[in-house]
Amino acid sequence: TRESAATAGKKAFVTNRVNTVNGVRYSNDSTIAVISIAGEPQPPASEECGKATSTAGLTDFFSRTLAYLATVDTNHLRSSGGLIHLDWQYLYGGGGSGIDGAAIFAMPENTLPALHTYPPQYAGDGTPIDYQTPDMSAVAAANAKPWFTEEFGWTQSTGDATRAERYAWLYGEQATHGSSGALFWNLGLEV
Repeated sequence: TRESAATAGKKAFVTNRVNTVNGVRYSNDSTIAVISIAGEPQPPASEECGKATSTAGLTDFFSRTLAYLATVDTNHLRSSGGLIHLDWQYLYGGGGSGIDGAAIFAMPENTLPALHTYPPQYAGDGTPIDYQTPDMSAVAAANAKPWFTEEFGWTQSTGDATRAERYAWLYGEQATHGSSGALFWNLGLEV
C-alpha cells in the first residue's frame, strides 16, 4: 500500500530535522555519525511490562525499523542500540532471554551493532564475567561489521578504585574482542 506524504514525513521526522547550529538537515549532516534506536528491549522471556510479545516480533521490529531508516538516510551508520540480556542462557540456563542478538547483529541494515555491558557475575578474584561480548563480537566478525559497547558502568557504591579497575578491564575486554569503542554510563548518576 502507499502511504500519504504526511505519514511518510512523520515517520522520517528524525532525519528531516534541521541542526540548529549548522542549518543542515540531519540526514545530510556530517557531524552525526550514527542513528541509534533506543536499546535495552525487555526480553520476551521476562515478566517485564512493555516487553515484546515474542522473539520474532522483537526481531521483526528491528528489521523493519532499520530497513526504513536505510531508505530515509543513506549517509549515516544505523544501530539497533545497545542490546542487553543476551547472557541469560549462561546465567539461568534454558533458551535465553528471547532476544535474538545474533539475528539483530547480523541484519544488513544494522551497520553498527551495539551492546550494553553490565556483567552480572564476577570471578573469585573480582574480575567481571562478560558473556555477551565474546558471543556478539563473533557474530559481528562473521558479518564483517564494526560494533561497540554503547553503554557500561558500575554503581558508585563500588568505590572509585574498584570502578577504575573495572573500567580498565572493560576497555581491555572490548579491545580483545575487536570493539570499535566503549562509552561509560554514567559517571555521576550510576547509583
